[in-house]
Amino acid sequence: MDPRVQYYSLGVAIFILSIFLSFPPLADSVCDPSNSDPENLVPFPPSLKPLPQLRMLEYNGNRFSLSCELLICSITMPVTYKWFFSKTKDGEGVELVKADHETGDSDVYHFEGQDIFIHSDYSDWDAITGYYWCAAENEHGKATSSQCQIDKSEVKPRAEALPPVKVNVGQSVRIAMEKPAFTDKDVPLRPFYELGWASGGIEILTPLAAPSKVEGRFVIGSNFDLYVLEAKTSDACDMTQQFIEHSTVTNFAYREGKLEVINSPYSGAAQTGFFDQYKDYVFVRGVKASFTCVPKTKQTVMFKKDGKDLEVGTDQTKKMFRTDYSLWFNNPSETDSGKYTCYYKDRSGKQYSYDQQVRVIGSPVPDCDFTLFIIRTPNSNVTMNCKMTSDFLELEETTLYWNDEPFESSQGLTYQATTTSKSGSYETQVYSDKLKTTDTGVLRFVSKAKDMTRAGVLQKLGLSPTSSTVWFNDFRVLPFETREEVSIAVFVMPLRVNENDNQLFDALIGGKNFRLMTTIFGSPLPKVSWAVDGEEIVAGNPKYSFMSTYTVVFLFYIKEVEKSCKVEAIGTHEVDGVTHVVTDEFQITAHEPIQWKPDMRTEVFGFTGQEMNVLCAATQKDGKLTADLKFEWIDTTDGSTIFDGVGRYTIVTGDVTDDSGVKYLTSTLKFLPRTDITEKFACNASLVANGVTLQFDPKNISVATGDQAAQPTDFWLDEKKSFFNWKSSRKAGDYSYKDVIEYAAFFKETENEEPTWKKMGETLRNLGKDGFFDVTANLPELTYGEWITFPPGNKLKFRLFTENTYGRSEYASDVPEIITPDGYPEAKMTNVAVGPDPDGSSKVLVSWDPFPRVEYGSYDGDGCCIHVQVEAMLANGTVKTMTLDCVDPADTEVLTGWDDMEPFTVHKVTTWFSNKAGEAEKVTAEGYNKEGPPEAPKLLDQPEDKQNSIAVKFEAMSDDDINGNFTAYELIIRDEDGNIVGRQLITEQGTPGDVLEITVAGLNSSCNYTAELLVHNTEFSTSTGEFPRSTSEEIGVLPQEQQNDTLAAGAGLIMALILLLILLIILILIGIYYAKNRSHAYRVQRNESRFKPKDVEFLPRKDETNKFNEYVPDETKLPFISPHRHTGPVDLDDDSLDLPFGGDEDLDGYNEDGSFIGAYVEDTVYRNP
Repeated sequence: MDPRVQYYSLGVAIFILSIFLSFPPLADSVCDPSNSDPENLVPFPPSLKPLPQLRMLEYNGNRFSLSCELLICSITMPVTYKWFFSKTKDGEGVELVKADHETGDSDVYHFEGQDIFIHSDYSDWDAITGYYWCAAENEHGKATSSQCQIDKSEVKPRAEALPPVKVNVGQSVRIAMEKPAFTDKDVPLRPFYELGWASGGIEILTPLAAPSKVEGRFVIGSNFDLYVLEAKTSDACDMTQQFIEHSTVTNFAYREGKLEVINSPYSGAAQTGFFDQYKDYVFVRGVKASFTCVPKTKQTVMFKKDGKDLEVGTDQTKKMFRTDYSLWFNNPSETDSGKYTCYYKDRSGKQYSYDQQVRVIGSPVPDCDFTLFIIRTPNSNVTMNCKMTSDFLELEETTLYWNDEPFESSQGLTYQATTTSKSGSYETQVYSDKLKTTDTGVLRFVSKAKDMTRAGVLQKLGLSPTSSTVWFNDFRVLPFETREEVSIAVFVMPLRVNENDNQLFDALIGGKNFRLMTTIFGSPLPKVSWAVDGEEIVAGNPKYSFMSTYTVVFLFYIKEVEKSCKVEAIGTHEVDGVTHVVTDEFQITAHEPIQWKPDMRTEVFGFTGQEMNVLCAATQKDGKLTADLKFEWIDTTDGSTIFDGVGRYTIVTGDVTDDSGVKYLTSTLKFLPRTDITEKFACNASLVANGVTLQFDPKNISVATGDQAAQPTDFWLDEKKSFFNWKSSRKAGDYSYKDVIEYAAFFKETENEEPTWKKMGETLRNLGKDGFFDVTANLPELTYGEWITFPPGNKLKFRLFTENTYGRSEYASDVPEIITPDGYPEAKMTNVAVGPDPDGSSKVLVSWDPFPRVEYGSYDGDGCCIHVQVEAMLANGTVKTMTLDCVDPADTEVLTGWDDMEPFTVHKVTTWFSNKAGEAEKVTAEGYNKEGPPEAPKLLDQPEDKQNSIAVKFEAMSDDDINGNFTAYELIIRDEDGNIVGRQLITEQGTPGDVLEITVAGLNSSCNYTAELLVHNTEFSTSTGEFPRSTSEEIGVLPQEQQNDTLAAGAGLIMALILLLILLIILILIGIYYAKNRSHAYRVQRNESRFKPKDVEFLPRKDETNKFNEYVPDETKLPFISPHRHTGPVDLDDDSLDLPFGGDEDLDGYNEDGSFIGAYVEDTVYRNP
């Protein structure tokens, strides 16, 4: 065989090994609590699956992995994992820690969660051979795995090659490659074929995947033979049958063969029906398996089970799926047992079929009356029953373990256990009449079977022990685990939670359905509520959801992570009237996702023989790095990992900050590329926080190299004809070559600065030819007819390079240049302002924004000016004018005007820019020079004095009178001692001729003051001077002495009236008593009928508070004024007084209105006519 083919074959074997290592293992997949079925989650100590035995080969790679897998997932998190190593089976284990095993730039051991990856240099295998094991621990306890021995073994030799197989075109054939037999023991194998085509190239055929080239004509049968259906001449190939021994990760190359296809049609007997294979299949429960039916022509095969058609697809993640000719079972169980039929129909409608019987067997079957855990209170009782049975295994007595220790040796427990045997099964009962809190723990029921041979198993299944037509999906002596374990956790406590205060979790912003889980249990069962950042979450919340399983496992989901937060699970229950509360806290840190550098290239080109620098740059969103960002380089050609310093590669890490200030971490892969070949890599970015990978984002990058284009020469510009001329190279057969011209614009003062080069145009002439060529091109040719506009008044420099697929040539050494004519200035002055001279002169300061240099329209600025024209508007109506013809265009202000100009004179300023080509648009602005003192305000007739305020009237002033920018009028009031007692401002200037008024309130009455009115502009103030003002006396208020006398008199009058009223009531009561006893007859009716009251004038009653006038001894003094009192002297004849006057007639026990004494009287005032 060609040595190159052998070398390639070796690489393919390594690649296939990696494929099969990625297949689901024979046992259950690793226990991951984040995605496990809640029915397989229990809160008790971990139990571990046995580790495999590994033997290394000299060509199957230098990386191995072991996983510390849980037999049953524990919901009690976190679970910590440790790895140990010993050179001998019984030696003391040494804990493996990453920092202790560094060799150069890589680690011997790499840890990820519960997995360990073991790396080895080919020359140092002996350093890693030995025994490995792991330990898992949570808050309930610890478990230790079995040992895994890693040893080096020799490659299995190839068997003798088979004679060539010859077939005609269209013929179907079976090539009997058979299964390898080993003298030491049977081993579980996975077959594959390496096909070396006569036309060139090598491809791989596996039971699950076939090369597209064979189009379903090559099939691996259940018996490991190779079938070729309806052969084509292109199918001629060399074949190597190989196997992967899964449990030992060993590759076996078994047989070689050769297929020759004769270029003449097949003329033999018609090929119909199916090739004979196994009739009986024995699958092991839970172990991936398949059966294959191979038709003798290429057909679409259908499947039935027990006579019913199966609707099964090609999704390999489903429990059952199909390929062209096989039916696969990912996790077979007893329900998959049955009779299966493969069939197809030919073109005439005739059906052909092939039957096989599938039996699924497995470990002992437990039948227990408990599920995962039991919760009890102290002093209660418990009984647990578990029965272990098997249809064909001879079981041993069930063994009990308490917290991973043999049950018999456990001390201080109240449990009792009994085991009975019935018909090949064992029934075990564990009970306690009075539990203690120390009875909390995990009870394990372990059932084992006695050793059986393959023949014994077949005999138990009713098959011939020597049958060669029975297929097992596992070629060990026993095709299944003969050990079964069931665990039950017992909790004796009032209330308990996974007490991991302030548990730290990391999440990815934008991550969906982030899950938290806690166990809160007790008797009676607790109620649990959830809170986020102290706010209770209720059902139906759009951002969160929660649920419970087994009444003690509580799950909380964040539907989409938005920010960091604290989540609390609060459990409560009541025992003997006392409420118990426990809280489980989860501190969640949210991290932004990975963000790649926008301009990172995914296609990298370089030149042959030059080192390539392939950049991988990423950060977290907005550059906020809160987690570890790690890079890994993969050679996607063979899937191998690239390490720094290994082979031709160097990896350099660093960081770079872009123009917006965002910092990116970088990993640069440096290497010498292979000649004229496209290499493909993957830069894998992983976001890791506290050992947890939050995000994995691969970026594929291709690298291609080739020859660099030659440097162009003789580059010059014919200004008169506007033609560029140069010489450049081309390469025969390469149509990617092009010449590119760039230009940069300069001003005279910036000519030595680093310019910004812009692309002007390109040309693609002479493509595919070989050698140097003269090229001439004008601007329309270079820009494909699209004219570009060069900036006016600039020096333009041009440079040239030749470019192909792999990059640019060196720039041509010649750099032609031209100066463009001045252009008409388009920009105008902006933000022109006029103001007084800051130094106080009578001139004005004119200012503007800097005029943009790019708008000068001139290379050197000669002849560029800013013009300033000033016009002063004098008071007599005349205008004075002054013009500054050429102000330096780099200036932004100028002082101009006249030294003798009156204050606050309006100045109108006109500014514009000009160069040799013309003038820009003119811009005007107005302003004033310095301010002067204003005129004094003109006072008007003043209003009358008021009791507590002073108002001043004056005439509004004009702008000329104010002589500046008006700010306010101000009134100041001072007392007789000169102290300011009040002031008031108004900021409305008013219109000349308007009357304005300012009032200062809050003054004392009957006082003399001085007032002063001022007017203010920005710089000066002018006053009217002080003038006298006063406040008036308070009207209607008696002197204090008279007020005291009046109050005393009023009080005496009120006392007299009260005494009079009391006397009147007594007299009325006596009269009533007398009237009732004057005779035996009651006179009320007679008197009422006899009495006819006179007409009475009714008047509304006046204010109750104004019944009496106050006494005023001297009418010349001020009357007492009150809104509720009568003013002036009392006139007893005044009808307006509310005093009641009685008549002359005796009403004989009646009121004056004729009603009986004591009856209700309307609240009115009446008077006799």
